[in-house]
Amino acid sequence: MSQVDFYMSQHDEDEFLEYALGDQALLLFRGIQPSPSPDPIPKNSLSEPSSLEERSYFLVPRERAAEIHANPVPLQPYCALDAKGPVIRWVRSKTDARGSPDRGRLSYSSERRRRHDVELAFRRLAAWIRSRFRKVLGGRAYAGPEAWELLIKHSGPRSTP
Repeated sequence: MSQVDFYMSQHDEDEFLEYALGDQALLLFRGIQPSPSPDPIPKNSLSEPSSLEERSYFLVPRERAAEIHANPVPLQPYCALDAKGPVIRWVRSKTDARGSPDRGRLSYSSERRRRHDVELAFRRLAAWIRSRFRKVLGGRAYAGPEAWELLIKHSGPRSTP
């Protein structure tokens, strides 16, 4: 599995989504769906990421949208998007009670059948994060510009050289 961990403020997230949904032409899907036939959502429909359901999303190349489906969750009134499809998982950062962002992640599982276009999209998103965010010392996470300031204010991470 390939993964990039990050800290994003709302502003950092907006910039990331501009790149992902605009420049990279990816579609955004909720991880938890009301039906087995999921529809992409616009970025302005994201709610505050307070629960895992509101943090778990998938990014999908437009040409792969027809391959996306959700599976019913036993004894629940919802479906979960099939993470084995041509998807990039995006778990959003959330803000804790002190106003500091929590760690989020972007991941792509290369254990399943390789899909070159999805893997390439993941690599481009990961490169975007690594080039625009600062690496947090002592970890493998990156912090967006605004998230960095919030982290310093609340906990004091340092950048790597």
